[in-house]
Formats: sequence, structure tokens, C-alpha cells
Amino acid sequence: MVAASSKEAEQPVLVRRINALEAHLDPRRRTTTWADVGVLWGLYLACISIQPTLATVNYVRFQWAQVSQSKAAEFLGLLPLDSPKAPTLSQDTSELTKGQTVAGYKVTSDVGPRPSPGGVGSTNHQGIDLATPSGVQVYAPVRTKVTCLNSPGGGIGARFKGVRGEVTLWHLSHCAEGSKAPGDVLAMTGNTGTATTGPHLHVEVRVNGEITNPQVRDIEPLLGGGGDLNLDRYVAAIAKKESSANYQAINPHSGALGKFQFMPDTMKAQAKACLDREPSKQEFLSNSELQNTVMRCYVKDKLPTIEKKSKDPQTQCRMLASTHYSGTPDLWDDTRPQRYNGHAYPSIADYTEAICKEVL
Repeated sequence: MVAASSKEAEQPVLVRRINALEAHLDPRRRTTTWADVGVLWGLYLACISIQPTLATVNYVRFQWAQVSQSKAAEFLGLLPLDSPKAPTLSQDTSELTKGQTVAGYKVTSDVGPRPSPGGVGSTNHQGIDLATPSGVQVYAPVRTKVTCLNSPGGGIGARFKGVRGEVTLWHLSHCAEGSKAPGDVLAMTGNTGTATTGPHLHVEVRVNGEITNPQVRDIEPLLGGGGDLNLDRYVAAIAKKESSANYQAINPHSGALGKFQFMPDTMKAQAKACLDREPSKQEFLSNSELQNTVMRCYVKDKLPTIEKKSKDPQTQCRMLASTHYSGTPDLWDDTRPQRYNGHAYPSIADYTEAICKEVL
């Protein structure tokens, strides 16, 4: 038998035992060091701590949302960290089926008969499933009252009045019972209950007591997405950005005119299309109603093309703003600096983002 080297003898007992076992299994294996054990132990600790840490973070986020929605928080001027403004409700009546995406999440199961997922899910599905990770906040779409539920299969649930009727959610990690204003956080997605094979959100919609296929307008406001583009807010945001709503404004570099800063040729062409006449520069600057009419007509004229390109209101807004700023919708996220007659202007991406922050 060969005596152990002094270096090996200095290794901790745990390391020596590991090396003895490895030598027995395969003498060709590299000798384990204390550093190897430390790395493996660190990885083990990280793996067992990730889920509890995420759960704690989500719990704190959810509780903060509840506190910041209280009357005391309103009195103190606190704002929720994650809660959006009151949602702009969508008018999209498209029914959701498996494979579609709504509010950024894929529909993984639709209403009706299906094979039982993992042998634990129902074979006659009463709602749709969305592939949400745990910890996604769910918002009240309208002023409503939430009842929290609990069942062995569904885990934590929530029931409340939605856009069209009664909405029931299952597999939540948290639920907040009581009265909610539009945009308040009422729940958080999770993976509770035995009838689940992974984190997701189950959504049921009942109209007049009958299960119905959820539509886009039912789901989008729940997850802080969607909502039709509010054209009044869009027009107001353009006026604020372009001229601080000054009807007499003239851009000294480009000659753009009025509250919405139309280029002279664009103004004349749009007025001709809308009113069948071409006003002079002086008439346009002096007539606020004329400017508003031309702007409304311009937006109405451009919007159908943009709606064919995207169904997402945020993208629609930025494409519309890009059309106003650059003449084309497709450059809405172009980050190149802009110049006009030697003068620097914001990139199209910066311009459209600034406009749409005011709108959505």
C-alpha cells in the first residue's frame, strides 16, 4: 500500500472520503479538492433557496400592492409599484383558443373536451389556461368585489364581476378579498392545487350563469395589457409634444404649422382629402377648429393601415406617432438621431415612446 502524500493528508476528512470512494469507483477520476466541494455546496444552497426567495419576493410585492391601494395610502400620496392606471377596456370580441397569445401569454388549453393534462386536469375544461409564470399580478378590470376561493384541485381562486360577466380564476398564489377599483391588484398567479402540472392561470367566464368562451376583452385588462388605443389621448399627447397645444406655432427649422405641427404640404393634402379644399397657411393658423378637424381626419385616415400591421395598442400608438413624425409607421422603434436643416431632433423611437407614455 502506498502511503498518502502529506498534501492529501492535509485535506479535510470529507474530501478524503470522497476521493477514496471515487478511487474505488474509477481510479482514473480527477482528485476532488475542497474547492470542488465548496462550489457544489454553494450550488445546492442556491437551488434550494431560489423558490423560497421568489415566493417571499412575490408575497412582499402582493402585500405592498394591497397596502398602497388602501385609503390611508391614498391620503399619504403613496402609489402602487406595479399597478397600472385604470385600464382602457378593449372592444376586441375575438374568442380565444389554444395557441393564441393574449396580453403577452400563450393560451395552452381552451374551453371544452380535452385529454387530461398529466392525468390530473379535467377532461371537460370550463375555461382557458394561460402560460403565466408564478408572481404575475392580476388587476381588476372594472369596479368589482372579489371573493377568494379554495379547493383541493384548483388551489387558491378568485371570483368577481368582469367585463361581460362573472370571472373565476384558479391556481393563484395570492388572492385579495373585498372591493376593488379598476386597476387594483386583486390576485397573483401561481401553481396551487392538485389539478395542475405547472404554473399557469385558469380563467373561466360566465355570462348569465353559462360558461362561455373567453374573449380578448375579458382577459387583457386582467393582466395589465391591451385596451383599445384612446385616440383622444393620442391627439392630446401629439399637441403637447409638438407645440404645447399652441395653434399659432410655426417650427423655425421645418416650417411645420399649428398645434399638431403639420408640414405645409401635408396639411394641404389632408385638408383637400377631408374638406375638399386647401386652406392657406394664414387661415390654417388662425382657425383652431380647422386644425382639429384636419388632425382627426389624418388619424382616421392612417389608423386602418396600422391596425392591419398590429393588434397591440402600444405598437399601434407608436406606429401612428411614427407616421406623424416621419411619414411612415414602420420606423417606430428606429433609434437613429434625426436632423432637419442641420438641427438635431429626437430619434423616432424616443419620440414615439414619449408620445405613447402619455396615451397608454
